[in-house]
Amino acid sequence: DDLQGQKDELERIRAELEAQRKSIEKLKQKEIGLLKEVQSKEEELELIEKLLLKINRTQRGIGKQLKEKEAEFQYTQMTLEEKQAALAKRLREIYKYGRFYEYKILLGAVSPVDFLKRYRFMQLITQKDRDLIGEVLTNKKKVEEKKDFLQKRKNYLALLRKEKTKEEENKKQLLYKRFKITMTKQEEI
Repeated sequence: DDLQGQKDELERIRAELEAQRKSIEKLKQKEIGLLKEVQSKEEELELIEKLLLKINRTQRGIGKQLKEKEAEFQYTQMTLEEKQAALAKRLREIYKYGRFYEYKILLGAVSPVDFLKRYRFMQLITQKDRDLIGEVLTNKKKVEEKKDFLQKRKNYLALLRKEKTKEEENKKQLLYKRFKITMTKQEEI
């Protein structure tokens, strides 16, 4: 009886030991899982930090570029307004003096040489008018292009700001999750 009792006691202790070993193994597996989770959270945080750093650099670059392009835009806009004002003045003069003003100037010549000078002068004025119209159209196109460029950059900057806000929120959540995992691990130990 005594021997049988000792054998039973020995079996019971062996079973308890085996159960304890399995429990320890489960805890080790859980701990390894927690460590892997913490490690993956750390890697994710590191990537978020890199992304935020890159977003900040990009925002600064775009901000600087926007200032430069805004100055160019203002200058081009001012030039366009000046050219439009000159063209408007020229068109008023043409309207004021009538369609046949050029002919009056040419017919008012006193000699053939004077006629040729006046004709050459009229050609120069006509060429200047064409150039002025071309400059107005070119500047108008430039203004539209710069305006479009500025709008696209501002939209991109707004997207970067949204992404930055989102990633900062993700970072906060990751830090909280990492904290919770660490606290859970400490409680289990």
